[in-house]
Amino acid sequence: MPQRHSKNNNDLAFFTYDEKRKLGYGTQSERLGKDSIKPFDACSLCLKPFIDPLCCQKGHVFCKECILECLLSQKKDIQRIGKITEAKIFYFLYWPLSFMDMKIVLGSRIV
Repeated sequence: MPQRHSKNNNDLAFFTYDEKRKLGYGTQSERLGKDSIKPFDACSLCLKPFIDPLCCQKGHVFCKECILECLLSQKKDIQRIGKITEAKIFYFLYWPLSFMDMKIVLGSRIV
């Protein structure tokens, strides 16, 4: 006569060897080559050896020139997206207004 344990054999707080084997735990289908791993002394942006290295708080290391260029481009993108968003909001808020109402809202002459 089977005991109660046989009904609850899969409620452990950890995986058994058989469960790991069925899930494919620890299997490696392909080995990474040397080309797919970044060298230790390489910048994370340009992938070249460091020139005047800087480190972020998380420990990522970059060339000073690369990180400054990246941050400036991100800043420009954020400003550009902000202008586009402002224009869309302005358009949707004031589009139903008449021409005279638009003049009052803009506070300038519209020719």
